[in-house]
Amino acid sequence: MEQLSDSDHRDSADATTSSCQSTTAEDGQCGGGGEAMARGLSAMLESVIKDFDSKALDTLNSQDELSGSLDRLVQGTI
Repeated sequence: MEQLSDSDHRDSADATTSSCQSTTAEDGQCGGGGEAMARGLSAMLESVIKDFDSKALDTLNSQDELSGSLDRLVQGTI
């Protein structure tokens, strides 16, 4: 496996950056795969957050119901 010197790494990175910039100027897309990944992650996180919110709301309702039941129980025994 061939090892590149630091200057070769920089030259390689510069070439990648300039090809990306020229691609952006031509078709308006650079790193479109990154945008697709971002949309996918966003959709997944949206689903996870909605599920969490639903469970949190269910928990809150359950705690309110439990609190009411405990209040009635305590009031009945005093």
